[in-house]
Amino acid sequence: MDKSVTDVLDRLQSVSSEIELKKAIEWYLAKTDINIYAYIAFLPETGPKGINNHPQSWLDHYREQGYLDLDPVISRARGRLRPFQWSDISRSLDKREKTVMGEGAGAGIVSGATVPVPGPGRAGGMIFFSSDLPNQNFDRLWQDKKYELHMVGLYFHSAFVDLFRKENTAAHHLTSRERECLLWTSRGKTAWEVAEILNISERTVTFHLQNSADKLGCYSKFQAVVKAILLELIAP
Repeated sequence: MDKSVTDVLDRLQSVSSEIELKKAIEWYLAKTDINIYAYIAFLPETGPKGINNHPQSWLDHYREQGYLDLDPVISRARGRLRPFQWSDISRSLDKREKTVMGEGAGAGIVSGATVPVPGPGRAGGMIFFSSDLPNQNFDRLWQDKKYELHMVGLYFHSAFVDLFRKENTAAHHLTSRERECLLWTSRGKTAWEVAEILNISERTVTFHLQNSADKLGCYSKFQAVVKAILLELIAP
C-alpha cells in the first residue's frame, strides 16, 4: 500500500476536530488528480450532515433546487456496499437526474465515484470523489486508486461519526443517576419501579427524568430515552 495511504489512515484515526479531518482528506487528495470531494453522514440523531470542498456557488444552487432528493450519485448508493463510478449509472438516468449531473459538470464536477460507507452503529454515509477530468481519464485513475479510496472513505466516515458523537455526548452531559433512570425507563419500568430498583424516591426519579429531557432538548421522558439511545448515552 502506498505510504500516503497509510499516513492518511493514521491521521484519520487521530483527528480531534472537523478542521483536522478536512485537512487530512485534503492532504491525501492533493497527491492524486482528485480535486473535489463531498461527504454525507446519515445520522439517526440529526439526519444528514456533511463536509465538502465544492464551489460555494454550486452548493447554493444545489440547495435552492432541492437536488439532495434528486442526485443520482446519492440515490444509487442507498443500500449498496460497493463503490461505483458515475459513468456506470449514466445510461439509467432520468431527465431530472441528467439535469443534476449536467449542471454539476458545468460547475467543474465532471467525473467521479461514490463510496458507500456503512456504520458504525446505526450511522451510515457516503463519500464522493470527483474531478474536472473527462470520464475516460477518471476511469483510469479510479481503476488505479479504487481500493485505496474505498479504505480512506471508511476511515473518514468512522472518524466523522466518532467526532460528532463525542461533541454531542459532551454537549448533553448526563449524570450517572440520570443515565440510570433513563436506562430503566427504556426497559419499560415506571417511575415507581425505577425508584424501588435504585432505592430512591419516585419524586427523585421524576426529577432526574425531567432533567435528562431538558438537557437533551426533549419534551418527554420517552423522547429523552430514544435520543439517549441514539447518542449512545445508554445501552438498553
